[in-house]
Amino acid sequence: MRDYTIIIPSCTENNLRVCLEALKSKQPGALPRVQVYDSDLTGGVEKVCEDYHVVRTFDIGLRPFVFSRAINECTMFAQDQDAIVMNDDAILQTLSGLGKLHVEASIHSEFGIISSSVLGLIGNPEQHNKNSLFIRTAQSHTVAFVCVHISRQLIDKIGPMDERLIHYGWDDNLYCLQARAAGYKLGIYDGCIVEHGSLPSTYRTGKTVNLDDNLRIFESIIREKNLESHWPVPFKFPYKPLKQESD
Repeated sequence: MRDYTIIIPSCTENNLRVCLEALKSKQPGALPRVQVYDSDLTGGVEKVCEDYHVVRTFDIGLRPFVFSRAINECTMFAQDQDAIVMNDDAILQTLSGLGKLHVEASIHSEFGIISSSVLGLIGNPEQHNKNSLFIRTAQSHTVAFVCVHISRQLIDKIGPMDERLIHYGWDDNLYCLQARAAGYKLGIYDGCIVEHGSLPSTYRTGKTVNLDDNLRIFESIIREKNLESHWPVPFKFPYKPLKQESD
């Protein structure tokens, strides 16, 4: 069975400290490899990484923050390992939860992406805890990347996340569509639970939020990649399509 790396993009010292403390308290023995992508210009995230002895990748102030770029940088450093991607406002609730998630993902390789279940705020209600003993196959087109296991097999097959989605949102939707198109299932595992919503989201506030712009980019990319058939709703959005640049 492959090892795994926990990937946490963060720009907020307090969120990261709470997130890592929950990991430490719920993980018997030493923490597995944790890779923090630091986009904090104050130095606070760096201090937390030192306190918890976790690996830090930093963006040297690159703006805007791009979620996909953060994940890609960390999965590159993780080399041949599977990835568990966590938001820094996700708080692990289950003893050995991430380890259990990794074991289940390793057994059931038909699932390219498996989400933990989520207590609190989540855009996809399927990801709420149903107390199932088994991996539930997601019926919707996507799972939100609050806490998800991504297999190295999937990463190697479909490549990195698309970094053209430079605003907030839709990056997880796109990667899930690509996974489905490559023949993988999406799953939810209730044996691993995270709480989401009690900490403020640092990437969903202020100027970083521009869902409409990212939605336009998302539409353009899924047409380019011929992924429309994996989007389960009529392709109608409340804005004009992107204008095609002339040659």
